[in-house]
Amino acid sequence: MEFDSFYKEYRSKVFAYLLRMTGSKDLSMDLVQESFTRCLERYAGTERPGPLVFTIARNLVYDNHRRQARWDDREAPELESNADPETAFLKKEEVERVLKAMQRLPDSEKEALALATSKALTYREIAQVTGVSEANVKVRVHRARKSLRRFLEDMT
Repeated sequence: MEFDSFYKEYRSKVFAYLLRMTGSKDLSMDLVQESFTRCLERYAGTERPGPLVFTIARNLVYDNHRRQARWDDREAPELESNADPETAFLKKEEVERVLKAMQRLPDSEKEALALATSKALTYREIAQVTGVSEANVKVRVHRARKSLRRFLEDMT
């Protein structure tokens, strides 16, 4: 697969995954670039690099987590919107609420949900990225959705 088309196909999906994992727009943008750079350097000839770039992104998140003493300095993402300022504000507020609720999930559930909602990987590929069975991925995603729903209800 040509790198340009691969990058165009996966960049927003990897960014969305990283944003859900970190809660930080700036950090996610940095990690997207690093993920694709490492993928290109090490796996340029790979037939299907999609799961690889997610694995690299996942490892970068955990590397970053280990390096940082504090994770509570996250900033909410800014949303671009052609809508009126009130609608844009409400959307931004809702995204902030969901990201804050996601940070309350156990890491294994947060990761499974973030990968599943990226819609870039199948459950089988998510299992390969995370190193657990496909059935376990489905259970984690289900539990994460239930917990997230409960957290969001508690926040209102």
